[in-house]
Parts: sequence; structure tokens; C-alpha cells
Amino acid sequence: MKKAASMILLLMVLVSMASCGKQTQESASSDYSGNATASEYTEELVVYFLPVIVRAFFDKTVEIFEREYPNVNLIVEEFDLTYSDPVDLASLVQKQEQVKTRLLTELLAGTGPDIIVWSGNVPFGDLEKVMGIDVFEDLNPYFAADESFNYDDFISGVFNAGLRDSKRLFVPISYLVPYKFTTAEAMNHYNVSFTKDMDFEHYAKEFKKVYEQIEMDDSRWFGYENDDLVIYLNTLAGLQYIEYEKEEVCIDSAVFKTFLDVYSPFIRLTKDRANRSVFPPIFVMGFENRMLNGKQLELQCDIVVLDNLIANFKMIFESGQTPTIYAIPRIGGGKTAASPSNNAAIGKNSKNKANAYDFLKFLLSEEAYVQESTLFTPFSVRKGSTERRLKRDTEKYIQERHLETWNQVSKDYLSIVTDVEMVFVSSDVINMVNDSMMPYVLGEKAYDECFAELEKKLRFYISE
Repeated sequence: MKKAASMILLLMVLVSMASCGKQTQESASSDYSGNATASEYTEELVVYFLPVIVRAFFDKTVEIFEREYPNVNLIVEEFDLTYSDPVDLASLVQKQEQVKTRLLTELLAGTGPDIIVWSGNVPFGDLEKVMGIDVFEDLNPYFAADESFNYDDFISGVFNAGLRDSKRLFVPISYLVPYKFTTAEAMNHYNVSFTKDMDFEHYAKEFKKVYEQIEMDDSRWFGYENDDLVIYLNTLAGLQYIEYEKEEVCIDSAVFKTFLDVYSPFIRLTKDRANRSVFPPIFVMGFENRMLNGKQLELQCDIVVLDNLIANFKMIFESGQTPTIYAIPRIGGGKTAASPSNNAAIGKNSKNKANAYDFLKFLLSEEAYVQESTLFTPFSVRKGSTERRLKRDTEKYIQERHLETWNQVSKDYLSIVTDVEMVFVSSDVINMVNDSMMPYVLGEKAYDECFAELEKKLRFYISE
């Protein structure tokens, strides 16, 4: 479903960027020598920037880069992938398709940008497939020739997401880890226990308890809208559907059924209440509304990308409750699943590869990241950046009386958001999953019938 594709793209990005630039003649340089720097050239650099929602970080990054590399004439073209208010999802999907068509046409023709910076899976639909058509430059030789570059400076589970057939075709600049924030009092209220180190089996058992209580009371609301639940949780559960290099469908039927059976009751309940026009007085997604209306903060089971860690912590603390934080465990174990936020790649046929490499390296730098605050959740792929930013914001925003509790919350937070592994699920695949499996989720068809249809679609998809 196109709506599904749009929503995952909207949810996955919190930080985007803005454009500026000036145009000059085309560069004559096409090779990176390994020791060249952008400041040696009086040439141009063409950057395609593809944001989705918020624009902030990139504008400042461009400003700093232009100041440090004054001889580089920077041309930034920003693509309009924003959405209207109210959200027109059909229009957004149309924009995304138009951008995808243009980009792939230019890249395949050997034209287009020197470097592309994009958010989430935007604008490619299926990044894994694009990696297989040889339109991106292999970055490994650049890093190998750069004496100042060290792979150990980066979180390998995220940084290595761009590897394909031993080539490094793009790099994640930042990533997301949607975590959950609730209180000990709320968990006592529901008689459940969600912990930082729980496995998926424990999580599913506790999740069921919450559903059984919410099911009987229309004033309680889970927070998912219609069929979007499956979208939000695919990546978090660490599910993979296709092994692209082997061209095989790799989703395990039994594991996938376990995943669906945990959340299906909530989808059916949400649809039932929507059909009956039953809506709670307070929508579950916001702590602020709950507190302002004098309501007890209930257990937050919905998937929320908290872009204001400190503000939510202080609000809970001031209410006299005990904040706690955890992430959804992966089925089968393993590190917490991270989602892509911002990424960059150099075009295979870039005419300004030296400049493009220096720009990419600057995006990965501490200087580019440090301007942001932990009030926003995209985490830098550079080791230690999130810790340093959190320390700075703690000194700036956290009062003495908050420190003891805050130190424990922030410690748990860091262990969740830095020990991660990147998981990509393309919007194309997500659409197929939702189209094939929603009849089972809604109780309209048997699981085996729906899963067989999904497998058939996926096999055809990877053979195209």
C-alpha cells in the first residue's frame, strides 16, 4: 500500500537539511588521488539533497563547509519531498516516485550529482536493488588512501550497512533507534515488566497483558492507526525478507507468524474502534497531553521516536513517577535494530570526486554532528559522539535534583542506542508485506495462504 510506504518514510526521519549554493564551471577532475583535498581545487561540487520532514542540520553543515573550503563552488539542489498539512499521502508518494525516476535516470546515464545525501530509504524505494546496478562509487579505496581515516572511529553495525560484494557503496551518517519511555508506576498499574535486557518472548508475554486490559476499556488507546502497525515494527523486530546478494527469500515463516501474532490483536482492535468512531479523550502519543489534562501517565506501548529525551524525562520526574527506558528486542536475539536516518553516496560518474569525498568525510565528522543536541534522536555513526552530546546537554539542561535518576536513565539510553545493527527494509517490500499479510492480521484468511502469496511476490520481485 502506498500509504504504508509513505508512513515508514515519514517516521524514520527526524533530522533533515536545507540548501544553498552558487554555480560555476564544471570540474575537469574525475579521479581521487588519495591525498588531494577539496581546498586544492577551484571547482564545483554538485550535491543532491533529499529531505523528508524537518530541515535544520544540513543548512548549518553547508555553511561550515563553504567557510572551510572557500575555493569549492557548491551547488546544492534540494528535492521537495515534504508533505502538506493536512498530510496528502497520495501527493507525497507521487513526489517520491518522480524523484526516484529522475535520480535513477540520471545515474544510469552517467550524469546527475557528485554526491547524494538522503534520508531513510528515500528516494530509492529499494536501496539494496540500487546498490546492485553500479551507479555508486566504491568508497573503500578512498578510505584506504586517507591516512586520517580510521574505521574504528565508527559503529561497525551501522557503518557497514553500505557494503555490497565487498564494495562500500554508501555510508550512513546517522541512524534512529526508536525506544520506549514509560514509568515504573505505569508498569505496576498494568502489572507488566518491560526491561532493557528482555528477550522477545518475554516482551510478547507482557505485551499480551497490556492488550487484555486495553481490550475491555474503550477509554484506553494503544496508539496505532489502522494498518501502519506492521510498518513500524518490521525494522524494530530485526526482520529481513530478502537476501539480495544470493537473490533468495529469507524470511522464516514461523518467526514471522510469531511477530504478527503479537501485534495483530491491536490492529484489529484499533480498526474496530475507528469503525465505531470510538476515540479516547487523550491520544497516547504525547506525554504532554496526558499531564496537562491531569491524567495518570499510562504505559507507553506504542512505537514512538522520542525527539525530546530530556523534556520527557523531566516531565515524568516532576510528576513524581520513576522513568524507565527500553527498546523492542529482536526476534531471535541480537543487537537492537537501528533504522537509517541520513546517508550519503558518491555518484559513479562524478566529475568532482575529490570534492565529493571531502564533503562526505565532513558529514561524518564530529564537527558536523556536534552542532545538534540530544533533544533530537538521530545518532551519529561516529563512536562517542552521542555520549559527548549527551554529556553536554546534561550539563546544560539537567538540574542537580534530577541527576541521580537521570544518570541511570541516560546510562540505559546509551546502551540501547549505541550497541546496534542497521536493518534495511525497503518500502517496496513493506508494501508487499502489508498487502499480502493484512488479510491474516484481520482474521479474513489463513496464515499459510497469505504467507504463500507473500513468498510468491517476493520471489518475483527479486527476479525482476
